Amino acid sequence: MTTRNMEKHTLGWIALIGAAVTVLLGLGAGTAGGAPHDWEEVAECESGGDWTTDTGNGFYGGLQFTPETWKANGGTGMASEASQAEQIRVAENVLKTQGPGAWPVCGQYLKKGGTAPIEVPHTTPAPAPAIETPDPVETPGVAETPDL
Repeated sequence: MTTRNMEKHTLGWIALIGAAVTVLLGLGAGTAGGAPHDWEEVAECESGGDWTTDTGNGFYGGLQFTPETWKANGGTGMASEASQAEQIRVAENVLKTQGPGAWPVCGQYLKKGGTAPIEVPHTTPAPAPAIETPDPVETPGVAETPDL
């Protein structure tokens, strides 16, 4: 294998490994596009697990939505009057646009698929572009020595 072919082969493997790492990081990232999330611990932290709470502090429901956030993310009526499933549906929309930081204290308890806490999304840099190297120049009168 020539040096050029070895470089192309190595760069191909680097690109393949980089793509695999990107896919794996993407699966573990905190996006709402994957499996549903377990919101129970967030609700426990936010409202003591009471999905109908209305304490008069400007936040409503088990996940403590403001009326503006609730409506902007597809909620109708009041969060405290919505079902738990509806509150979770709206929370998934909030998660897509704002991430777990929308619940600054309790977002740390959010679990993906009910198993492990989700992580804040990470960005992976793109692989470095391939570097073109010229073919070796043969010098007349100089014999190549075989590799030992």
